[in-house]
Amino acid sequence: MPDTPEELSLTESAAVAADATASAPVCESPEATTAPETAKENQPMLDVHMPHETHTWKDFWIHLGTITVGLLIAIGLEQGIEKLHHLREGYQLTADLQNEAKLNRDRIEYNETVLDKEMAWLLRLRRDVTALREGSSRNSFVYPEQLEIYPTNPNRSQARLPAVTVWASAKESDLIQLLPTDRARNYNEVYREADLAANAMTGLSDKWAELDKFELRFEGGAVSAKPDVRKMTATELDEYASVLGNVYLECKMVKRRMKVYAAWNESVLSPEDKPFETSDDYLKQHPDPPIDLSK
Repeated sequence: MPDTPEELSLTESAAVAADATASAPVCESPEATTAPETAKENQPMLDVHMPHETHTWKDFWIHLGTITVGLLIAIGLEQGIEKLHHLREGYQLTADLQNEAKLNRDRIEYNETVLDKEMAWLLRLRRDVTALREGSSRNSFVYPEQLEIYPTNPNRSQARLPAVTVWASAKESDLIQLLPTDRARNYNEVYREADLAANAMTGLSDKWAELDKFELRFEGGAVSAKPDVRKMTATELDEYASVLGNVYLECKMVKRRMKVYAAWNESVLSPEDKPFETSDDYLKQHPDPPIDLSK
């Protein structure tokens, strides 16, 4: 124990200081505090990479085959769509040609009826003119009533020429190639005959003009008037009969051409019927009925 008051005071102060030191919190150094965090930052991070492709010949051929198959599918689809489009165009062209053939069937029937009437009219007039030339009574001659047939006379109607619009358009646009070969060849023959028939009817108009010019010499100046046949001389009657005969023969040739055209036109309207071999064969099998001159 301390012997003096000063030693006692020093001893107590030392004890108090020791207690304070023992009770004070332990202070960590900065190095000790940051060391774990720095250690964590320095640890290597996990780096994830996509696996590298292995370029082998097998992979190359698989890739090339995939591209090739895709291209073939695309080309096939395109060609298929184009084929369907062509089929649709072909069906529409066939339908249009059929409608045009039906229209021409009506026109052919009309023209044949007109030609039959006109040929009968010409033959009756020529018969009476010939009888007058041979000495029949001039007072008994009666000029037959003119028929309304061809455009050379105001009282004659226009001949109905074949319709060729659909075929001409198909040729210009190369749509004919959409038809089967045999069918296209058949249509080509039909429209060839249509052109020949149209040319024949146009030429017939010129013959009618010759008749009109002759009759105009013996009438009051109007083409539609009736000529005064009783005033014609024997030579003029012969000339008149010749002109009438020429017009009749031209009508007969046009009628033959019209019949051949009608046969070919029917061959496309009735495909099951085999077209005739030649025009002469058809005409022999389908002769014109005799003309009735009693009317």
